[in-house]
Amino acid sequence: MKITAYLLILFCSVIASSNSYALSCNITYDKELIDDYDVIFKGYATSSRVVYYESANETDPITIQKSITTFVIDKLYKGKNSQEINILHSSNTSFWGKNFVKNEPMLIFAKNDNIPNQVQLGLCDPNFEVHQIPQRITDLLLDFIEQKKSNVISK
Repeated sequence: MKITAYLLILFCSVIASSNSYALSCNITYDKELIDDYDVIFKGYATSSRVVYYESANETDPITIQKSITTFVIDKLYKGKNSQEINILHSSNTSFWGKNFVKNEPMLIFAKNDNIPNQVQLGLCDPNFEVHQIPQRITDLLLDFIEQKKSNVISK
Protein backbone atom coordinates (compact mmCIF):
# COMPACT_ATOMS: atom_id res chain seq x y z
CA MET A 1 0.00 0.00 0.00
CA LYS A 2 2.85 2.41 0.88
CA ILE A 3 4.59 1.62 -2.41
CA THR A 4 1.43 2.41 -4.35
CA ALA A 5 1.07 5.73 -2.52
CA TYR A 6 4.72 6.63 -3.23
CA LEU A 7 4.35 5.68 -6.89
CA LEU A 8 1.19 7.76 -7.16
CA ILE A 9 2.94 10.77 -5.59
CA LEU A 10 5.95 10.30 -7.88
CA PHE A 11 3.74 9.99 -10.96
CA CYS A 12 1.75 13.11 -10.04
CA SER A 13 4.89 15.15 -9.42
CA VAL A 14 6.37 14.14 -12.78
CA ILE A 15 3.15 15.03 -14.59
CA ALA A 16 2.80 18.34 -12.76
CA SER A 17 6.39 19.40 -13.44
CA SER A 18 6.48 18.73 -17.18
CA ASN A 19 6.13 21.71 -19.52
CA SER A 20 3.33 21.91 -22.02
CA TYR A 21 3.18 24.26 -24.97
CA ALA A 22 0.29 25.09 -27.26
CA LEU A 23 -0.15 27.37 -30.22
CA SER A 24 -3.49 28.33 -31.63
CA CYS A 25 -3.73 30.37 -34.82
CA ASN A 26 -7.01 31.88 -35.93
CA ILE A 27 -6.77 32.84 -39.60
CA THR A 28 -9.80 34.37 -41.25
CA TYR A 29 -10.06 34.01 -44.99
CA ASP A 30 -11.48 37.40 -45.90
CA LYS A 31 -10.33 40.62 -47.58
CA GLU A 32 -8.41 41.67 -44.45
CA LEU A 33 -6.11 38.69 -44.96
CA ILE A 34 -4.79 40.30 -48.14
CA ASP A 35 -4.68 43.75 -46.51
CA ASP A 36 -2.68 42.45 -43.52
CA TYR A 37 0.33 41.29 -45.55
CA ASP A 38 2.90 43.34 -47.47
CA VAL A 39 4.06 40.50 -49.73
CA ILE A 40 2.03 37.65 -51.24
CA PHE A 41 3.55 35.35 -53.84
CA LYS A 42 3.79 31.87 -55.28
CA GLY A 43 7.29 30.50 -55.46
CA TYR A 44 9.67 27.82 -54.27
CA ALA A 45 12.53 27.57 -51.80
CA THR A 46 16.03 27.25 -53.23
CA SER A 47 18.17 27.40 -50.10
CA SER A 48 18.03 27.90 -46.35
CA ARG A 49 20.52 28.85 -43.66
CA VAL A 50 20.42 29.20 -39.90
CA VAL A 51 21.17 32.61 -38.35
CA TYR A 52 21.57 33.64 -34.71
CA TYR A 53 20.42 36.87 -33.07
CA GLU A 54 21.05 38.25 -29.61
CA SER A 55 17.84 39.32 -27.91
CA ALA A 56 17.35 43.01 -27.17
CA ASN A 57 16.81 42.26 -23.49
CA GLU A 58 19.98 43.62 -21.83
CA THR A 59 19.23 42.16 -18.39
CA ASP A 60 18.73 38.62 -19.68
CA PRO A 61 20.26 38.32 -23.16
CA ILE A 62 19.65 35.08 -25.02
CA THR A 63 20.62 33.84 -28.45
CA ILE A 64 17.67 33.32 -30.77
CA GLN A 65 17.95 30.85 -33.64
CA LYS A 66 16.10 31.71 -36.85
CA SER A 67 16.31 30.63 -40.47
CA ILE A 68 16.54 32.57 -43.69
CA THR A 69 15.09 30.76 -46.68
CA THR A 70 15.57 32.10 -50.20
CA PHE A 71 12.58 31.80 -52.52
CA VAL A 72 12.34 32.24 -56.27
CA ILE A 73 9.13 34.15 -57.03
CA ASP A 74 7.02 32.63 -59.82
CA LYS A 75 3.96 34.88 -59.40
CA LEU A 76 3.83 38.04 -57.32
CA TYR A 77 0.36 39.06 -56.11
CA LYS A 78 1.37 41.87 -53.78
CA GLY A 79 4.67 43.55 -52.92
CA LYS A 80 7.78 44.92 -54.56
CA ASN A 81 8.65 43.28 -57.87
CA SER A 82 11.58 40.90 -57.46
CA GLN A 83 12.74 37.54 -58.80
CA GLU A 84 14.00 36.29 -55.43
CA ILE A 85 13.25 37.08 -51.82
CA ASN A 86 14.66 36.03 -48.44
CA ILE A 87 12.23 35.01 -45.71
CA LEU A 88 13.23 35.30 -42.05
CA HIS A 89 11.30 32.73 -40.02
CA SER A 90 11.46 30.50 -36.96
CA SER A 91 13.98 27.76 -37.42
CA ASN A 92 12.65 24.26 -37.96
CA THR A 93 14.61 23.20 -34.87
CA SER A 94 12.56 25.47 -32.59
CA PHE A 95 9.00 25.05 -31.34
CA TRP A 96 6.58 25.34 -34.27
CA GLY A 97 9.36 26.32 -36.65
CA LYS A 98 8.91 26.34 -40.41
CA ASN A 99 10.56 23.75 -42.59
CA PHE A 100 10.29 24.55 -46.28
CA VAL A 101 10.97 21.79 -48.78
CA LYS A 102 13.39 22.74 -51.53
CA ASN A 103 11.65 23.28 -54.90
CA GLU A 104 8.16 22.67 -53.42
CA PRO A 105 5.76 25.30 -54.87
CA MET A 106 4.29 27.43 -52.06
CA LEU A 107 1.92 30.34 -51.61
CA ILE A 108 3.47 32.71 -49.05
CA PHE A 109 1.97 35.61 -47.06
CA ALA A 110 4.69 37.70 -45.37
CA LYS A 111 5.39 41.11 -43.85
CA ASN A 112 8.17 43.54 -44.75
CA ASP A 113 11.36 43.46 -42.74
CA ASN A 114 13.76 46.37 -42.21
CA ILE A 115 16.37 44.60 -44.36
CA PRO A 116 16.03 45.14 -48.15
CA ASN A 117 14.74 42.14 -50.12
CA GLN A 118 13.87 40.30 -46.91
CA VAL A 119 10.46 39.65 -45.37
CA GLN A 120 9.35 38.08 -42.10
CA LEU A 121 7.11 35.10 -41.62
CA GLY A 122 5.46 34.73 -38.21
CA LEU A 123 4.34 31.51 -36.60
CA CYS A 124 0.69 32.06 -37.55
CA ASP A 125 1.21 33.64 -40.96
CA PRO A 126 -0.47 31.55 -43.64
CA ASN A 127 1.61 29.65 -46.16
CA PHE A 128 0.42 26.75 -48.25
CA GLU A 129 1.82 24.13 -50.54
CA VAL A 130 0.34 25.10 -53.91
CA HIS A 131 -1.64 21.88 -54.29
CA GLN A 132 -3.28 22.48 -50.88
CA ILE A 133 -4.44 26.09 -51.25
CA PRO A 134 -7.98 26.48 -49.88
CA GLN A 135 -10.51 27.59 -52.50
CA ARG A 136 -11.36 30.65 -50.38
CA ILE A 137 -7.73 31.86 -50.66
CA THR A 138 -7.77 31.36 -54.44
CA ASP A 139 -11.01 33.36 -54.66
CA LEU A 140 -9.56 36.19 -52.54
CA LEU A 141 -6.44 36.40 -54.72
CA LEU A 142 -8.49 36.44 -57.92
CA ASP A 143 -10.70 39.23 -56.51
CA PHE A 144 -7.57 41.15 -55.48
CA ILE A 145 -6.07 40.82 -58.98
CA GLU A 146 -9.32 41.95 -60.61
CA GLN A 147 -9.49 44.95 -58.27
CA LYS A 148 -5.90 45.93 -59.14
CA LYS A 149 -6.71 45.66 -62.87
CA SER A 150 -9.85 47.81 -62.56
CA ASN A 151 -7.91 50.45 -60.57
CA VAL A 152 -5.28 50.65 -63.35
CA ILE A 153 -7.93 50.88 -66.09
CA SER A 154 -9.94 53.58 -64.30
CA LYS A 155 -6.90 55.86 -63.79
